[in-house]
Amino acid sequence: MRKYGLVLTALALVLCLLAPLRDARDVQADPGILSTLIVNTTDDDVDVDGCQQLPTGDCTLREAMTKANLDTGLDYVFFYIPDSDPGCDDGVCTITLGSTYGALPPLNDTTDGTIIDGTSQPETNPDGPEIVVNGSATYTCFEIWSANNMIKGLVINECVYGVRILDAGSSWDPQYNTISGNYIGINYEGTAAAGNTQAGIWIQDAHDNTIGGSTTQARNIISGNQYDGVRISGSSASNNVVTGNYIGTSADGTTPVGNDHGVEIYNSAHHNTIGGLTSAERNVISGNDHGVEIHDDATDNVVKRNYIGTDATGTSPLGNTAGGVYVTDGAQNNYIGYNNTIAHNGTTGVRVDGATTTGNTITRNSIHSNGGKGIALTNDGNGPVSPPEITIANCTACGGPGDIGRTIEVFSDYDGQGRYFEGYEQVSGSGTWTYMLPGGTFSFPMLTATATDTSGNTSEFSEPVRNGCPIVFLPLIVKEY
Repeated sequence: MRKYGLVLTALALVLCLLAPLRDARDVQADPGILSTLIVNTTDDDVDVDGCQQLPTGDCTLREAMTKANLDTGLDYVFFYIPDSDPGCDDGVCTITLGSTYGALPPLNDTTDGTIIDGTSQPETNPDGPEIVVNGSATYTCFEIWSANNMIKGLVINECVYGVRILDAGSSWDPQYNTISGNYIGINYEGTAAAGNTQAGIWIQDAHDNTIGGSTTQARNIISGNQYDGVRISGSSASNNVVTGNYIGTSADGTTPVGNDHGVEIYNSAHHNTIGGLTSAERNVISGNDHGVEIHDDATDNVVKRNYIGTDATGTSPLGNTAGGVYVTDGAQNNYIGYNNTIAHNGTTGVRVDGATTTGNTITRNSIHSNGGKGIALTNDGNGPVSPPEITIANCTACGGPGDIGRTIEVFSDYDGQGRYFEGYEQVSGSGTWTYMLPGGTFSFPMLTATATDTSGNTSEFSEPVRNGCPIVFLPLIVKEY
């Protein structure tokens, strides 16, 4: 009884904290109407009494979600499952979906949202979330058909889809949903695959949803899924943001726990963002088969400031085996940059493939140490735009001929890729370009360059040229002690 009293006290504090959360998520519910539901068992059933609240009765996750769909106002699903529950072991409590009821009910309250908060369970797992939702490799665990929902702080594994946000009909508008702080497709220790049989997260014809966030607490670990980590598809799938996640790695970002595709954007999905403006919004997309694939007429998507093929520090190899970024099958006007590190991938860093795959800009990234070309244009992808030629180079400047109006980006590296972005210059009316460093010398001994035309097509890297700076060897002094 003392435990229940403490929980009720905690709930009062939670309710006080929900007002700023509602404002942050722009939930338009009456702040005076709020339902708080306490899941207190790992059972997966529905009884005649439905979700009963403490201190008596029980409430399953299924019952809580069913009630949330019927309530008016924002619903907060809170967990307090005692460690004596038969489904609790080793610091986690596992809710296993069974054949009697199958998949959990979709979140479909079209008036207000539902927050499912696994972080409310008392902390007993030092390696990750305390609540596991397991789909028995048969059922989709969470479907979202409405707006302003949040799922956070759960382990979601061995489902068909871990989370699926979809337009289920003309009356639904699945937007402004947030999926944050979850382990999706990986075990509760964050070390090994416990994959969902399809995608970890699928955004299907839904818009303005956020996967992750800019804090450590908001980071999803989306790894070990048999197909995609994150899948975004459909012509109505726009303005979705995937930010701050580890996709294809362990929870500490150091070892591979790969998906097939880390992120896949296709079927006319447009104006979605993978990454963000700051380092806190960076995704680590590594250890997968494919890193990021954009295809089937997907347009105007942005991939920026991610680590693609490295560990979470951006320094150690953790490559995607089939390449970093692959743009193909009529995908147009996508933007790879700025400030991605695309390195240590098994084949190409960035590949643009197909005659209808055009207008794809690759700009201001660090692309290096990939098994194939840093940038590859195949089957007439991006035009193809021919790379520029560097005919003069010294410690502080380089230049050459070029097509009028194109933007030349200059890079330095140890070889023929583009480890360090040095700067850019426009090709002048005379058909030449010269880039001069504003100060200092080039960072690495070999120079390369790319050209981007006025339609946004970026070339492969040019043939590398040594910058001509003398290499100075300092004297070796040996001291005896």
